[in-house]
Amino acid sequence: MANLYDTGANSAFNEDKYINKIYDSTLDSQNKVLTQGYEDSVNQLNAGQQQTREQTSDYVKRAYVEGQRAAGTMEKSAAANPAGVGTNAQARLMLGNQNQVNKTTLQNQQNLADQEYERQRQLRGQWYAAEIKKAQANNDMNRAQALYSAAQAEEAQMRSFRQNAAVMMQKKGDSSILDAIAKGEAVTPDTTSETWDSVLKNEDSINKIYDAQLESQKQDANLAYAQSLSDLIAKQAEAQRETDKNLTATYVDALRKGRNYQEVQSAYGQGSGTAMQARLARESGLAKKLTDLRTLQLGRDAAAQQDRAGLVHTLGSTIAAGQETINNKRNQALYDAAEKEEQNLVSDQLFVGEQLAKKGDYSVLGKLYGLTPEQMKKFKRSSSGGGAGTISYRTWLANLSNADRKTYKEAGLI
Repeated sequence: MANLYDTGANSAFNEDKYINKIYDSTLDSQNKVLTQGYEDSVNQLNAGQQQTREQTSDYVKRAYVEGQRAAGTMEKSAAANPAGVGTNAQARLMLGNQNQVNKTTLQNQQNLADQEYERQRQLRGQWYAAEIKKAQANNDMNRAQALYSAAQAEEAQMRSFRQNAAVMMQKKGDSSILDAIAKGEAVTPDTTSETWDSVLKNEDSINKIYDAQLESQKQDANLAYAQSLSDLIAKQAEAQRETDKNLTATYVDALRKGRNYQEVQSAYGQGSGTAMQARLARESGLAKKLTDLRTLQLGRDAAAQQDRAGLVHTLGSTIAAGQETINNKRNQALYDAAEKEEQNLVSDQLFVGEQLAKKGDYSVLGKLYGLTPEQMKKFKRSSSGGGAGTISYRTWLANLSNADRKTYKEAGLI
């Protein structure tokens, strides 16, 4: 791995690659959570629609069974009536027509529910498409801002290093860097190097912190969803109990009125034909009332199913919004931590370089300031023996470590 003897510390962190990496990851995770929320919501709508259709089918069957029961009762009454043949035919026709009306009423309610399910599916699709585009736009904006800020900071530091390098070179009679500054030549950041592992040493710890925040946020959202769902189920169950109560009350009331009518009929001696007509009207009216109650409940249950899908949608959008906020903070924390580690390396390299420079070794400072091998040759020690307090080049060379020897060779210093 690279070290501060052979590489400038300002190349330890490739800001551009890292920023693009973390924002690519953010966009991918945001798209996934949006897609999951959309699919869950649509699946709940589909399940609710299927439930409503099954309920409609069940209600239609109940209405048919009740119609058959009424027809059977009328047939028995007609059989005991000398004129029952005509009345029986009329009863079957009238009750058959009422059964068809009941069926149509329930199916019309189903059609209305289907239209609402489809409308909500379209709304979910529009929401999803808009949120995906919004996620892309927000990611692009945040990424561009991060890249710009990083470039500005890196350029400022490189300009400072270039100024220091110009002073060093000027002392050696080389004004090339000074001339470059005067001509307004731009500094060129290193965009090809690989980030050092040590710069990213805090990455796992930071991700664990923000993963925990995400999980906490999801748990809060799921808790709110569970509470709302529980309230919705309780409300739906209460409505169903009310409908069942009304269905029973309607049926019992019809029986009571039928008995009362028979008692009155017997007391006043009404004709059997009139009694049959009255009973037929009561049976038809009862079938209609029962269907009306079921139609009302069918609408309530369909609305409850749609509300349930709405809760799933809210859950998904809440998680997505929370994740976007948390991941934006995560990205900033990841970048700041890596940038801090790079600056620590810069500080260390500057310290080491200045200490070595006091002994006439400018190789480390040269790496930090971006000097070329040709420029570094101007700082090469004289091979002649020095004055008091100095050592010969031969002695200095013999005391070099293998790593330093390699470094100096690569730089063309020895």
